[in-house]
Amino acid sequence: MKNKFWDHIENCLLTEEGPIYFIGGTLCVDFAKGGVAMNLDGKGFVYGGSDKFRRNSQVYLPEYITDMVRKLYLRINGETEHYREKVGTHAG
Repeated sequence: MKNKFWDHIENCLLTEEGPIYFIGGTLCVDFAKGGVAMNLDGKGFVYGGSDKFRRNSQVYLPEYITDMVRKLYLRINGETEHYREKVGTHAG
């Protein structure tokens, strides 16, 4: 189920505009207060904090967001050792 939290992230991933950047193998998307860090394995965490989410709260990415994060990583970084360790061999 989609919500405003994931809608913001999806929009950043689709447009590749706004507060979106990689730190190593982790993709970060900022909000007005804090943001979310997303790993290739589909897990992540909230940083900063807001009224709705506590700092360092663990999140599990919806499958469609995990797929988008992986595709963006592959396009920017290629199939690295880090990618293969976290995801396995790219299937296409």
